[in-house]
Amino acid sequence: MDKYLILDGNYLLHRVLHAAFSKELSTDGGDITGGCFGALRIVRNAVMQFKPTKCLYVWDKGISKRRRILYPDYKHKRVVDEKEHNEYMRIFYSQVRLLEELLGYINVHSISVGGKEGDDVCYQLSRILDGESIVVSDDRDYILMLKEGTDIFRPMANEYVTLANCKKVTGYTPGEYLFRKVIEGDSSDNIKGVRGAGKKTIDGILEQVTGIDTGSANREVLSCILDKLKELELDRRGKLILENLHIVERNLWMVDCSFEEWSTGELIGLGAQVQEKLEYNEKMFIKRITELQFKSMLKGYSLWSLPFKRLK
Repeated sequence: MDKYLILDGNYLLHRVLHAAFSKELSTDGGDITGGCFGALRIVRNAVMQFKPTKCLYVWDKGISKRRRILYPDYKHKRVVDEKEHNEYMRIFYSQVRLLEELLGYINVHSISVGGKEGDDVCYQLSRILDGESIVVSDDRDYILMLKEGTDIFRPMANEYVTLANCKKVTGYTPGEYLFRKVIEGDSSDNIKGVRGAGKKTIDGILEQVTGIDTGSANREVLSCILDKLKELELDRRGKLILENLHIVERNLWMVDCSFEEWSTGELIGLGAQVQEKLEYNEKMFIKRITELQFKSMLKGYSLWSLPFKRLK
């Protein structure tokens, strides 16, 4: 049975670029290379640790039209310093182009679907691939994707999350996390939650909700929790949730990737990208990392490259 390593590409690259070391790495000509170097290191460590059959690096290629129609303010964030933001995005996309090129030389598939966000693509892959999937991202929202055969690895937190240990590792089951998510919203995506009902209120409610299988994150589980909620003696903050069920319902549609619509053509194209035959191009990879002055990779290249040569 195949084992797939699915990496949340944009998120990982953003995290690396915000690390202090990435700002210090550049060529003698002044080209910044820290994001690419750091992302390659994460990919290699994950491939070496989990020994997958295939490695899929997933990219964002747009913002969900469905979410924008439902919530026009989705991902509309105020930029404090436009000049600084534009410079950061210039660097980011330069690293994207560079990383896509290098990954192709070492048997790592760059996966994307026009108009689709990376988390929607990761979710779809975890549902259609025949085999075991490990999704690599430090974004805790990937807890919502957990199921038998799909685990989550958070590299910077060094956490391996499964359906069995999710509660112990994160403090929530997938269904409980969904309940928290739809009430709190998501500030990073500019999704407003139920004002006045925070983590303390949510955790207090979950302690009282019993007799529900919250091992999966879906609409049915959320409905069961909300039904139980109506039977509880709630304080003022708890009652705010019931008074704002329209926000809860909207946020469910925002965060649940199963609601994203896929055409037959998009699914066929996604499958074709996974099945594409790659050729390990050692000559080009060495040439490019020499130009980029990735000296530590070059020094121990035979050992460094070994995990990638085993990939399909």
